[in-house]
Amino acid sequence: MATSRVYKNLNNGLWSIKQKVNGKWVVVGHSREVWLGGVSCTISEARWNHVRSGNHREVFAYMVGDLLHTSGFQSYQDRVATLEGGEVPQCSNRVTFRPFEVEKRGFHYVDSGLPFEGSPFAYFSSEGVRVQ
Repeated sequence: MATSRVYKNLNNGLWSIKQKVNGKWVVVGHSREVWLGGVSCTISEARWNHVRSGNHREVFAYMVGDLLHTSGFQSYQDRVATLEGGEVPQCSNRVTFRPFEVEKRGFHYVDSGLPFEGSPFAYFSSEGVRVQ
């Protein structure tokens, strides 16, 4: 199973893709577009508190799922992403991440503001994240 963690890279504007290599999560590359299946979210409370305590940035939230497809993939340190393949569905519901709102921190649907907890599919592009 090619479980991947995806997050927006604020340095290069692309989506960073992490996969487990030798038991450790490492960046395998960056992409303009990414499709994940079986999507859930993970937020590290410890990392979030660390970011809030000082003036620095680090990744503390990811969308996690099976990497189905990428477009414009750029390998990081000659690593290769493992793709599962499969269908690439239409995803129409927009999702955003609210990192610093204490009451409503986390991933939310843009239109309704309701918390996002998971989806069968997610599409990451320059326009943000859309889910099925």
